[in-house]
Amino acid sequence: MNARILILVGVVLMIIHSGCRRDEFITDCSGCLRFSSDTVFFDTLFTTIGSSTVKVKVYNTNKKAVKLDAVYLAGRSAAYSINIDGVKTTRQENLILRAKDSMFIFVAANIPQGGGAQLNTDEIVFCSGNAVSTIKLVSWGRDVHVLRDAHFSSNTTFDSVMAYLVFGNLVIDADDTLFIRQGTELYFHKGARMTVNGTIKAAGSNQNRILMRGDRLEKLYDDVPGQWDGIYIRSTSKNHLLSNVEIRHAVTGIQIGDYATFSDHPAIIISNTLIRDNTYAAVVSIGADILASNLILSNCGYYAMYIPAGGTVSCFHMTIANYYQYAGRLNPSFSFGNSATINGSNYEHPLAVNVVNSIIYGTSGNEVSAGTKGTPAFDYYFNHCLLQTTLNIGDGAHFTSIIHNVDPLFEDAGKYKFKPKSNSPVINKGDPATGNIYPSDYLGYLRNSDSAPDLGAIEY
Repeated sequence: MNARILILVGVVLMIIHSGCRRDEFITDCSGCLRFSSDTVFFDTLFTTIGSSTVKVKVYNTNKKAVKLDAVYLAGRSAAYSINIDGVKTTRQENLILRAKDSMFIFVAANIPQGGGAQLNTDEIVFCSGNAVSTIKLVSWGRDVHVLRDAHFSSNTTFDSVMAYLVFGNLVIDADDTLFIRQGTELYFHKGARMTVNGTIKAAGSNQNRILMRGDRLEKLYDDVPGQWDGIYIRSTSKNHLLSNVEIRHAVTGIQIGDYATFSDHPAIIISNTLIRDNTYAAVVSIGADILASNLILSNCGYYAMYIPAGGTVSCFHMTIANYYQYAGRLNPSFSFGNSATINGSNYEHPLAVNVVNSIIYGTSGNEVSAGTKGTPAFDYYFNHCLLQTTLNIGDGAHFTSIIHNVDPLFEDAGKYKFKPKSNSPVINKGDPATGNIYPSDYLGYLRNSDSAPDLGAIEY
């Protein structure tokens, strides 16, 4: 009996001893920790607007536990906050990271106003005895004007000194004008939009375009559509200009006109402008008058240009290149009609569409379509164009000098490089008279330096 008791006591002591050995930890660990990333880079951040949270995993690669005397934020910058394994803090002490185990560090950045236009750095420090390891934190800040449901009831000018960050609805009142100078950048938060009841005059330059886009600056979002609602120009507005503007990531880039006040027909001039990555459409024209030149429309889920209910639309040296990849496409990129029925009400207006020296091409197989024809005039004419369409291009009343269903061979459409390649079928196929009216292309190069202008917005 005594022997059995002695054996039992011995076994218990062995278990306790082995358990203690398993719980032994290293108190001076040099090179014991491994990080999923030793530097956390944040893309450019707007001041006062927090970043998304970045996760870093900390591994103990040893066969023994590691004692961390302290894990803390060095505090060299006020821009960062951390969460250490589920605890939001700037410092934790006496942590045990068991053998072959790991923990998470969550990092977020929020740069104070006035901290823009500079590099913001900090470190997360791990101390184990005399051993010190660090994770570096790096971000670049940028000061912005923050506009929350801003309402302008007098003439207003935006300039390029600081960018503008828009939340909610940016409204321009009737009889008032928003002037946007060259180089100005407007960033729109999710669900934000611009509503123009008065007038917008956005005049950039070839070297210093105006930018309107979503506010997610991470590279992952660089071509993601639908990040903001778009620009909505009411029918009661007038005399709009978009020149040398780039619009990205909207649901609808520009809608000009509306059914609520359909009896009014606003007018806009669009030149040297790129509108890309739209969930619905780049341009929607509801009974409006559009004069467009050197216009590039790319990657739209439904339409590049949609003209459902009439209007006068003239497009010269336009490129529509629709390679939308976020969903399957069935709609034509360029669709026009003079009659639309909305919620049981019919809206009709005379239609006059004139497209010259242009390219309309994409992935749907049919990128040009004549829509609903009502009682008013239904006039359209394509002259010297490359078209991907099932329409009868042999109809001389509506088509002249058409290159039909042929790839225009862009330099690299996936990177928004719509210059034709050296073997492109659009080279020197334009109408010279139209080239003389618009002698410079989207990039500022002369068109008539050779025998004839090329089709589209960009010359080879």
